[in-house]
Amino acid sequence: MIIFNTTYAVHESVDEAWLKHAKTILIPDMVDDGFSCPLLMKIDHVVEKGYNNYALQFHAPDKEFIEQWKNEGQPDYTEEHRRLFGEKVLFFSTVMEEI
Repeated sequence: MIIFNTTYAVHESVDEAWLKHAKTILIPDMVDDGFSCPLLMKIDHVVEKGYNNYALQFHAPDKEFIEQWKNEGQPDYTEEHRRLFGEKVLFFSTVMEEI
């Protein structure tokens, strides 16, 4: 199983707006792109005061699917997050493989 995980640090001042965006825009867009089994989790660990941390995970058919999505079809989520939330939402993505 291949999981595409994105970890987010979301400032409390935009937390509600970001959660709404994730649930109504980001998750449906990723499912439309071919990812499946979305799972949005709040991380129970404070990295920096004033921020909530989340993990958003999707199943992917294989690593090649993710590479193709990155190279050919991925919307520019970085630019979108900057436009909507400025520096109040930081994130990074990882690809994980079940062993």
